[in-house]
Amino acid sequence: MGKKSKDHGKKALRVAREEKRRAIFARLAPCNALDDCGSSCLAPPLLAFEGLALRFAAARDLDASTRDACFALLEANMRAHYEASDWGWDEREKRGDLSSADARFLVAEDASGAVAGFVHFRFEPDDDDEPRRAALYVREIQVAAARRGNGLGRRLMSLLHVVASTLDLDAVMLTVFKANAAAQRFYVEKLKYAVDGDDPANHGVDDACYVILSRPLKRALAPSN
Repeated sequence: MGKKSKDHGKKALRVAREEKRRAIFARLAPCNALDDCGSSCLAPPLLAFEGLALRFAAARDLDASTRDACFALLEANMRAHYEASDWGWDEREKRGDLSSADARFLVAEDASGAVAGFVHFRFEPDDDDEPRRAALYVREIQVAAARRGNGLGRRLMSLLHVVASTLDLDAVMLTVFKANAAAQRFYVEKLKYAVDGDDPANHGVDDACYVILSRPLKRALAPSN
């Protein structure tokens, strides 16, 4: 009887985990189905900044020239960081990430259509194997060198916070290289992110080249137009 009781307990735990997993993906499904990728959560005046137009788009709706410009900005800003890390730089992989059906973008463009900055984000669970939270996960945020220092990065992130809150998600999450001290200061000091519970260091892994940061969210009322 003891053996059967233990097996029953394990089965109940597996069932509870699967129910939690299904519930997380059920919450994310309508977010991923949004044709506007969340821009309808924002008042139109927020989609302009210092002469730049800010637009949301899914990868399938992003024209090739804009995607190439985003990749060029990513390579210029981050290739050296990737090459210095355990991950290395893989151009095919990076281009594939930007073309993924799950990829969503917030792009800042000037009047000529030049990309001044962008965010590649996704609506996804905090963990693939055992999800506990529905998250907006920032895969990349890049700002052109000439546009840094005027608050563009903060504006892009603030818009994503509003979108995630309005969609009733649990957190905004991201990873940052440990060696990228400037990026860590930006997230932690300016945007009030903290090391996430899923960070490798919280699970006995101290030699990872990256840190997982997150900012928990409270549901926000959608801004009025």
